Amino acid sequence: HRVADVRFLIPVLNGLSRQEVLAALPKLIKLNPVVVKEVFNRLLGINTSGAGCMSPADLLIALHNIDPAKCDMKTVMKATGLCFQDRAVYTMEVLTIVLQQLMEQKDIPLLLMRTVIQSVTLFPPLIGFTMNILQRLIVKQVWKQKTLWEGFIKCCQRTKPQSYTILLQLPPPQLQLLLKDADDLREPLLIHVQAFTEAQRQHVSSATMAVLYNADAAADAAAETRNGSA
Repeated sequence: HRVADVRFLIPVLNGLSRQEVLAALPKLIKLNPVVVKEVFNRLLGINTSGAGCMSPADLLIALHNIDPAKCDMKTVMKATGLCFQDRAVYTMEVLTIVLQQLMEQKDIPLLLMRTVIQSVTLFPPLIGFTMNILQRLIVKQVWKQKTLWEGFIKCCQRTKPQSYTILLQLPPPQLQLLLKDADDLREPLLIHVQAFTEAQRQHVSSATMAVLYNADAAADAAAETRNGSA
C-alpha cells in the first residue's frame, strides 16, 4: 500500500521542502489523473489559499527528471500531458524556459524530444527555437542516445521544410542513418539542395551529396553482388 501512503501528503504538500516534494513526485503521479491534477494545482498554488511551492516551469522540469527506475515512462508522459492541457499555465514562454533548462542539463532527459514536438505543435512560433535545439543536439552527438535520436528524427519529419538546414549539418554517416529510418525525407531534401545557388552549394560536402543521391546504397549493393559472386 505504498501508493496509499502518499495520499496523506496531498493536504500538506506546500508545507514540504522542495526535496521532499521531488522525492514524492514519482509516487504522486501514479495516483488517479484527477488526483494528480489536484496535486499539480496545489504545487502551483492554483485554486488554493496559499502560494504554491513550485513554478510551472519547475514542475515540468522535475517531471522530466524523474528517475526511470522510480516511475515508468508512460506514467511520466501522462503527467506531462496534464501540464500541456493547461494552456493558461503552460504558455509559450513557460515552455521556452523549460526546454532551455532541459537542454542545459548534463544528462538530457529521455522525454525531451517528445516535449519539443508537443510544444512546437501547440505553438508554431517556437519553430525557430526548435531548430536551435536540434542544432545543439547535433553538437551533443544526439545519435549516441537511442531514444533521443528517434525523437530527433521524428522532430525533423514534423518540422520540415525548416529542418532541412539542420539535416545538412549532420555528419554524412549520421545523415545516412537518419535517411534509412526516415526515407520520406531523402527526396525533398535532395530537391531542396538542388535548388541551392552555386554559393550555397559550396557549403554542402560531396560526402553529404553522395548520401542524398544514395550513392552509398548503390555502392553497397554492388559490393554485396561482388562478394556474393566471389
